[in-house]
Amino acid sequence: MLVRESRFDTESIRLKLILKESCLNSLKVGEDTAHISFEDGSMDTKLTIKPAPEVPKTGDSTAPILQLVLMVIGIAMI
Repeated sequence: MLVRESRFDTESIRLKLILKESCLNSLKVGEDTAHISFEDGSMDTKLTIKPAPEVPKTGDSTAPILQLVLMVIGIAMI
């Protein structure tokens, strides 16, 4: 896997590699190996890519007409 510098951030002193969303979205589910090169050496690390969790339904799909009717009734009672 080759990742361009525009797709991750780093911090000095210790290695903290943060893959950006654009990079993560391009990876396939399964295992991959990341090769990281430094000025004085390199390292390999194994990545396990899991499928994104399903977004639960929140009930926000309630019929908007019902909400409007209830709002009008509420205003009429005032």
